[in-house]
Amino acid sequence: MTARLSRFLKQSGLLAELVPDTFGAAGFTLRVGGEAQSHVYPTAPDEVLYDYVRRIANAADLVAAARAPIRVLHLGAGALTLARYISATRPGSQQFVIELEPDLVDFVFEHLPLDAQADLTLRIDDARNGLTWAATSAPFDLIVSDVYVGSSTPPHLKTIGFYQELAGLLAPQGIVAVNVADDNGLAAVRAQADAVRRAFSLVAVADPTSLTDQLGEGNAVILASAGQHLLARLPQLQSAGPHPSGLVRPHELANFIGDAVAATDARG
Repeated sequence: MTARLSRFLKQSGLLAELVPDTFGAAGFTLRVGGEAQSHVYPTAPDEVLYDYVRRIANAADLVAAARAPIRVLHLGAGALTLARYISATRPGSQQFVIELEPDLVDFVFEHLPLDAQADLTLRIDDARNGLTWAATSAPFDLIVSDVYVGSSTPPHLKTIGFYQELAGLLAPQGIVAVNVADDNGLAAVRAQADAVRRAFSLVAVADPTSLTDQLGEGNAVILASAGQHLLARLPQLQSAGPHPSGLVRPHELANFIGDAVAATDARG
C-alpha cells in the first residue's frame, strides 16, 4: 500500500486517513480530522515511532517479566500501535479495546490487519460507558487511556471519578498510562495529573525534558499505580528514553501541578 487512503467516519464526521511514510520507512500514520493519531510499522510491530508511545511501551515492558503475557485494557483504538507492540513482545497477552468509532476500526483492520495470533477483544462503546463491560475481564496489568476526538480528550474522560473507576480495574501490581497532548504551560497535563493523584497511590509524569523543565508543548504520559511498586521502576523508565527523557517524580508532583485543579464529574 503506497497511496493515501481515507474514509469519513460516521460517528464523528471526521476524515480518517492512512498516510504512507515519506522518509523511506515502511510505516503509516493514521490521521483523524487532520490530527496525527497513530503510527504503525505493520511488518515490525515491536518498533514504535512516536516518543509518547515509546514511553508507554517501556512501561508495558516493565509491568511483568520479559515475554510474559499480560492483560491489557486500551481506551481508544487508533491504529492499535500498542496492541500490536504488546502482541509482538508478549505473545499470549489478552487485550481488550474500547473504541467509540466503528468506522475507524473497520478502516484500520481493512488496510492494516493485526497478526492472526493477536488475542484482542473489541467493544464499540464510549470509553467510560464501556468500563462496565471491561470489569468482567478485570483486573488488568496495564490500562492505557489515549482517547481523542480531533485534538482533544472528551471532558468526562479527564475527571477524578473516571480515574477512580480505572483504579478499580487495575491489578495490584498494575500500571495506568494516560497520554495527554498539551500546549505551552501544560494546563491540561497538570490538571489531569491532579485528577490521577486523587485516585492512585503513586503518580509520575514521563515526558521530554522540554515539558518537565520548561512546561513546553507536547505529549506527556501520566503513570500511576495503586501501590508503591511503580516507584522502583521509574529509573528504568527514564533511562529507557526516548531522550532527552524528563520525569516528574512523585515527590515533585505537587510543585509540577501548581495551581491546576482536577476536573470532577459535577463540573466537567
